[in-house]
Amino acid sequence: MAQVSLIICSGFHDPEATQQLMADLGRYLPGDRRSLSVYVHPTPADGIWAPIATRSLRQRLDSILEPIIFLAFSAGVLTAASVARHRHYQTPGQVLALFAVDGWGVPLSEPFPVHRLSHDHFTHITSAGRCGDHFYADPAVDHLQLWQRPSLTTGLALPSQTPTTAAEFITGWLAHYCMGRVG
Repeated sequence: MAQVSLIICSGFHDPEATQQLMADLGRYLPGDRRSLSVYVHPTPADGIWAPIATRSLRQRLDSILEPIIFLAFSAGVLTAASVARHRHYQTPGQVLALFAVDGWGVPLSEPFPVHRLSHDHFTHITSAGRCGDHFYADPAVDHLQLWQRPSLTTGLALPSQTPTTAAEFITGWLAHYCMGRVG
């Protein structure tokens, strides 16, 4: 089982929401978590979308040699997508995937798998660049709930239309990538 780095890029909200996300996902992560190292990128005071956020994350990734997965929320999707794209062209094959949680308005057509998660059907169908397997909440939930409590967010995994929770969707794909079954 290969080591994989999970890079968390939250939006512009209380950091406690991201701590709740990690606790919530922790219950669903594969039993052997040694294969996954987690880095939560801090949100700068002037916003996660600020150039300094992108630059500081790119510098942080310079020391990471193992495969990378990005999990980003809201405005953090902009930073994560930019850095992931840069990293992909700098080190082809290192970026395994990007999970874009409610990154509405951020066009995503990337050379690596993108998994969009949306808090409602409208956001899902109006997001630019739907690619790969994705999820939307049904019934709709609050924007922040999708990030804070993915285990309580039910919906559909697409394109299979399988009922699931956002937590099961994310951790199922994390397990897939950590097990080295990428492709």
